[in-house]
Amino acid sequence: VLSSGTAAIHLALILLGVKQDDEVICQTKTFVASVNPVKYLGAKPILVDSEEETWNLCPILLEKAIKDRIHKGK
Repeated sequence: VLSSGTAAIHLALILLGVKQDDEVICQTKTFVASVNPVKYLGAKPILVDSEEETWNLCPILLEKAIKDRIHKGK
């Protein structure tokens, strides 16, 4: 049992092996608490915009972000 969603994200990132200078894709329409655990670990949040209609992460922009990161060797 964890005290918050932020703590859960933090623990999940640790279990995934996220570390200093890694990059983690995050949605722009979020609370800072969703991005803080990324910063706690010294990683860099890569913000991807949301769909206007649903406010969910835009899959087209997500794919572009992933391909961009791969192209840049990340």
